[in-house]
Amino acid sequence: MDRPLLVLFSAHLLSTCSLSLAVVPLAIMAFVPLAPVSVAHRQPGKLTTTLYGRPCRASKIVRRLDSYSSGRLTCDLRGSRSSQKVGSSLTPEDDASTPNVSELRSEHLVAYFDADESMYQVRLGNVLRLSIQNFTVEVRELQLAIRRLMGINSPLRYTPPECLGFKLENEAVNRREANRESSGGMVKTSWLVRKVYDVTCTALDVFFDGRPIPRFWFLETIARMPYFSYSSCLHLLSTLGWYRSPTLMNMHHAEELNEAYHLAVMESLGGDKRWQDRFLAFHASLAYYWFLVFLFFVSPAESYRFSQILEAHAVDTYTEFIDANKDVLDSLAVPDVAYEYFREFRYYFDEFQLSEDSLSSSKRQPEISSLLSVFENILMDEREHTRTMSACIDFVEKGEQFSYNGKVVSASSRRPNVIPSEKRENFWRQWSNVDETDVDV
Repeated sequence: MDRPLLVLFSAHLLSTCSLSLAVVPLAIMAFVPLAPVSVAHRQPGKLTTTLYGRPCRASKIVRRLDSYSSGRLTCDLRGSRSSQKVGSSLTPEDDASTPNVSELRSEHLVAYFDADESMYQVRLGNVLRLSIQNFTVEVRELQLAIRRLMGINSPLRYTPPECLGFKLENEAVNRREANRESSGGMVKTSWLVRKVYDVTCTALDVFFDGRPIPRFWFLETIARMPYFSYSSCLHLLSTLGWYRSPTLMNMHHAEELNEAYHLAVMESLGGDKRWQDRFLAFHASLAYYWFLVFLFFVSPAESYRFSQILEAHAVDTYTEFIDANKDVLDSLAVPDVAYEYFREFRYYFDEFQLSEDSLSSSKRQPEISSLLSVFENILMDEREHTRTMSACIDFVEKGEQFSYNGKVVSASSRRPNVIPSEKRENFWRQWSNVDETDVDV
C-alpha cells in the first residue's frame, strides 16, 4: 500500500476506534439535555422533526396539506383513523404503536429525505477535517440513540421508514432462496465464500429483523464494495502492466454507480437513520472491501462469485419485499433521486446492461410511476448484476467474451509479447521508405 493510502486508512481507523471507545462515557452524557431532541416541535403552521440532530421543516416530511380542510392531516396513526393538527406537538403517548399510512395517498406524502440534508453531502476537505466533522455528528447521534434506548426521548416513529409500516419476514426470504437453489439457481462457490456469505445473511436476519428499509440500505452499502474493489484491482494491474481492460473497468464503474443510486433511494426513505446501522454498515463495508481485494488477487473468479451470490440474495429479498408490500408501495410517491436516475439522468445506466453482441445496446426504458415501480426497477438492476457476474466468471475461467451497450469484453490467450512482429516491421519500413540494406542489424 502506498503512503497516501496508508495515511487515509490510518486516519479513518483512528476515528472509528475513537468512536468505539466513546460509548461508555457517552452513556453518562446521555442524561445531559440536548436541543433539539424531541420528535416534533411546535411552530406556527409547521410540523418539524429531528433529522441528524437538527430540526427540518414539515415540507421535508409531509407535503403541505392545502387540500385538507382546516389544515388537518387525517391518517391512520394508531390502527384507526385519527387526526393530528398541523403544528401540534406529538406526545410520547402517540408512540404506542407503529403508524400505518397505507391510506395516505402519494400526492399527500413526500416523507423522504433530500440529498441536501444528508450528513454525507458536505464540503470536501482534508481527511483530518472530514473525520473530525463526522465524529462530531456521530457523537451527537450516538447520544440521541442512547437516550431513545433508555426511554428518555421518544422513538422516531413518525418519519420513514417506521411510519410506512413495511414488512419483511426472514423465513419467507429463506424459503424463496432455498427454492431458487433447489431449482438450479444455486451459485457454486468455495467453502470460504459460502461460509462468509452464510454469516452475512445470518447477521442481516438478526440485526435487521422486521426492518426492511435499513436492511436494504445495509445491503446497498456493502453491494458497492465488490465493484469498487474490482476497479481498484484492475487499475493496479493496469498500472503494473500486467493486465488491461478498459471495457471491464468501465462496466464495474457503472455497476458501482448503479448501487450508489440504490443506496441514495434507501437513504431518502430513512434507511440510515439509526446510528448503530451506520456504524455496522461502514465497518462491515471496510472489511468487505479488503476481503474482496485479497480474494480478487488470489482468484478473480471466486471474487466474482461472492458478488454473484450476494446479488442473488438481494434479488430474493427484493422480490419477497415487493410481494409483501405491493399495495403500500403503489400508494407512495417516487423519491426525487429515483426519478432523476431512472428517468432523467440515467448516468451510466446502459453500461452494465448485457447485450447479445457488440452491435446492440440496452433497450430497457424504466417506467417510474410510484415507489412500487422504483423497487421493481431496483430488482431488475440486481438481476442484471447477477448476469454480469456470471459473464465475468465465464470470461475469467473460459475466456468467453461478452458484450454490453455495444462494447465487447474480450481477452487473448496468447502470451505477452512486446517485440514487434516481422510483418509490422516490414510495413513501417515501407512507410518510411527505408531499404533493408540501410537498416542497422
